[in-house]
Amino acid sequence: MVIHNTSIKIPPVFINRIFVRILSIVLGQILVCSTLMAEPAPNVIKIAMIDYPPLMAANGGIMNDLTEAAFQSQGVAVKFQVQPMSRITYSLEDGSFPAVLGTQSWSFKSEVVPVRLFFSGLYFFTLKEKFPRGVEFDTLEELSKYEIGYSRGGSLIPVFNKAKLNPVLVVKGDQNVQKLYFGRIDMFASTELAGWGIIEKHYPNNVNEFSISKKQIHKISGDIIFSKHQIKLIKTFKKGLETIKHNGTFLKVLQKYYKNREIPSYLLDGLK
Repeated sequence: MVIHNTSIKIPPVFINRIFVRILSIVLGQILVCSTLMAEPAPNVIKIAMIDYPPLMAANGGIMNDLTEAAFQSQGVAVKFQVQPMSRITYSLEDGSFPAVLGTQSWSFKSEVVPVRLFFSGLYFFTLKEKFPRGVEFDTLEELSKYEIGYSRGGSLIPVFNKAKLNPVLVVKGDQNVQKLYFGRIDMFASTELAGWGIIEKHYPNNVNEFSISKKQIHKISGDIIFSKHQIKLIKTFKKGLETIKHNGTFLKVLQKYYKNREIPSYLLDGLK
């Protein structure tokens, strides 16, 4: 029996091309792997917050910008996530977030470490046609006959309780300005920036119809609040905060949000 040689002879030129192709793929994989090893994934932390523009919001706010700038100065990236107020106060305890934006006066369910970003005054907003001279008062008790709008879970609740006031509570601050405009409440309480922010958002052509009380109701701190276990992260943030206070970034953020309004002097203390 004759056995024929059926093997296929491949021309040397094709062998060389195949070899070069395989070699290029291998070298490419090596290059990709070495690049990944040389450039580790960026350090990103998640921070929870409520939607309360322009102090904090999904599309940016003064507290977002200050927090992000401070961390970025230390090489740390930040990702913000909007959460309901009820979830915020538990998020540090269950470890779902290492930090949240808010105020230390909120009722957190575990030991926390607040780092102050800035102070913000709380005022009454109303319509000029209802109060031509603005809301005037010596004590809060004098306002008991009025319907006052306020956000559920806000830091003024204990203050209102002490004054025996029963505010009309809403879930979102936007509802306050809408209720005011349609006559369902007489005034609402808010920080200066947030109050004007929601007015400009819903009634940009009617801003001059609104007024803010000359007298401040209360002053609260705007804080980034850490779990007590985040010792290294707290140290990093504090260092970054001092950096942006001295390099002009902090002041630029304030100017961005206060626009043509005067920046309170207490916010400028310690800035270079």
